[in-house]
Amino acid sequence: MMRYVCPRCGATNGSSVRCVWLGWTQDMTKEWVSLDWLLTRYKSRGVTFTNVLAFEFMAVNHQDWWDGVPADMFSTITFYNVGVSAEPDSKYNPWNLLRALAEPDDFVVIKLDIDTPAIENTLIDQLLADKQVRLRATTA
Repeated sequence: MMRYVCPRCGATNGSSVRCVWLGWTQDMTKEWVSLDWLLTRYKSRGVTFTNVLAFEFMAVNHQDWWDGVPADMFSTITFYNVGVSAEPDSKYNPWNLLRALAEPDDFVVIKLDIDTPAIENTLIDQLLADKQVRLRATTA
């Protein structure tokens, strides 16, 4: 297998790799295709995710949601059935979670698509302005 090295941070298939997935939808079949594509694409380059953090604002049936997750991904996913917040001190602000879980040398992929431009734009501004978050983030 080809050894993949991220040109930005040097992460390889042995690195801690984290995915912050903001914008899961209730239709697990549709959204899983999108996330599965991302994970499969990285895996083909020798990178597998150690953590996937998924947020969804709309209430979902948790049994149905988890039934849609493939068995090999079950232990890597943390599902937050709450919306994200752009408030800097909120526990629902994804950058606070990222700061707590990731180290600057981790390879982090962020998918931001929450269909609320005011929150998305504020989160992007925070990402660009906060060196501690930027050091941990690679956007996909």
